[in-house]
Amino acid sequence: MGIRIKKYRNGEGYRPHWYASYRGDGKVKEIRLSSRIEGHPPKSLSASDEGDLEFERSKVAAQKEFDGFLAEIRRKDASTHILEKIIEEKTGREIVYHKLTDLPRLWLGINRIRKMSEERARHCQFIFNEFTSFCGRRYLYQVTDDDVNRYLESCRKTLSWSSVKSRMSLLAGAFDRFLPHGLPNPFKSIVKRDTSEEAATIHRLPLSEEEIRKLGEHARKDPMLHYLFECALATGARIGDVCKMKWENVDLNEGFITYRSSKTGAYCCVPIFDELRAVLDGLILTRDPEDQYLCPDAALMYETNKSGVVYRGKRLFAEALFTDEGEERPTDIEEGGENKPKTPQEVFAAIDEQCFTEGKTIRIKEVYDRYIVKGQSYRQITRDTGFSGGILNGYLHELEHILGKRLRRFDPDKFPHKVTFSKTRQVRAKGMRAVSVYGWHSLRATFCVHAMLCGIPETEIIKAVGHSTYKTTTTYYTNPTRKIMKEMWRKKMSTTAIGEQHTAPAQTLPASTHPTVEEFVAKLTPEERKAITLELLRTSA
Repeated sequence: MGIRIKKYRNGEGYRPHWYASYRGDGKVKEIRLSSRIEGHPPKSLSASDEGDLEFERSKVAAQKEFDGFLAEIRRKDASTHILEKIIEEKTGREIVYHKLTDLPRLWLGINRIRKMSEERARHCQFIFNEFTSFCGRRYLYQVTDDDVNRYLESCRKTLSWSSVKSRMSLLAGAFDRFLPHGLPNPFKSIVKRDTSEEAATIHRLPLSEEEIRKLGEHARKDPMLHYLFECALATGARIGDVCKMKWENVDLNEGFITYRSSKTGAYCCVPIFDELRAVLDGLILTRDPEDQYLCPDAALMYETNKSGVVYRGKRLFAEALFTDEGEERPTDIEEGGENKPKTPQEVFAAIDEQCFTEGKTIRIKEVYDRYIVKGQSYRQITRDTGFSGGILNGYLHELEHILGKRLRRFDPDKFPHKVTFSKTRQVRAKGMRAVSVYGWHSLRATFCVHAMLCGIPETEIIKAVGHSTYKTTTTYYTNPTRKIMKEMWRKKMSTTAIGEQHTAPAQTLPASTHPTVEEFVAKLTPEERKAITLELLRTSA
């Protein structure tokens, strides 16, 4: 330990500054001093050997600088030790410096009244690992405000503001719990409020009565889909609770469904409406006495293939609301005219303008080159590149959004469902993922909105859907669309002087003073009628 001369890695020559080694935190550490090596060092390049006079002077200066550095470290260690002792005496707990890599284990090891779901545990672990790799720090106390702000900006480029706030709240809570006492939480230095248009929350769109009828008619084609739709619409329950709804939750005598929300743990109680009652009556006729679930097929699919349940819902909305039988089916790209694609150079420039990572930019360019320029098929591309069909289709879908035209080649005799899936999502600012506005959760928003418009008290709505706070219902679920509000205003105002139609009374002509032909003939005598008849015959002849 001490000052030394450090050689270059290739072994030729030495570095111009003095270096020093010391032991700290149980490890050997090395620093570069500000003192430079002067004069001619000894041939051995060892600090213990003597050199010329200038070299010896620079060695003394470096030793003096190093001694001051060590004294400062000892002073800080002593003050830190005293502070730690004070905190330990006040709190009765020993100060522990946790590593960032330990956050997932520490967070999941907290004793909770309700056990965290596996899906939530995986999500928390992903966020902790993502922040650890992004930050590059080792211990929690080493994280600075600048590290947090850089992570915040990187998240805002691809995530919605609500997702960003959720991540920041999770990390802030973890740092609050595991940072040593007395150290400021860097996540508390940011203001988690943004009123800009880009940060506005995009809600699931509630359905109008016409849209509800379309979905109901389309869902009747599949018994399981019909049950999921009617139960989710009539109860406002999350699709997971609908799939796992049991017969013990249904009271047909009293006419209520009572269940416990899987997310908040609140007990929800909703009356059984006529349409849902008809569906339940049908399920009773085909029920196996050993089945505890209302729809065993839906419960099994949700347990084994949750994405399959989500896909069924997206397909229902896409086909019922956005598929027009008279719509022109997509065809291949035609050469010439308005549909002529841009040159590869222009396409590559448009891809470079997006906020993709370097690796993704290269992959999308390769897909465009193979599929459009060289005309390769899906099978050829997946075989040569290793991309799955889903990834390849996703890249082509993003290219279509970038260029504003269709690129994928489809069978003209089969209308692809995924074409209409994009209409259930809303495209956001460049670089941000599209957000879903139609799906199973839209039925939950529809239940809340229509209950509110029918005059149901908000306290009863909250009890029915199982929200933990009043703000959740009023902020995210009671947001009727302009179409729904228009229908509501027309119904409510149609009987008033403002809403009823005002038509001007029909103009009647004044009664004529001249008699009609029947009245004139009735007043004639037989002699007059004979004379008029003879005159008419003479005139016509």
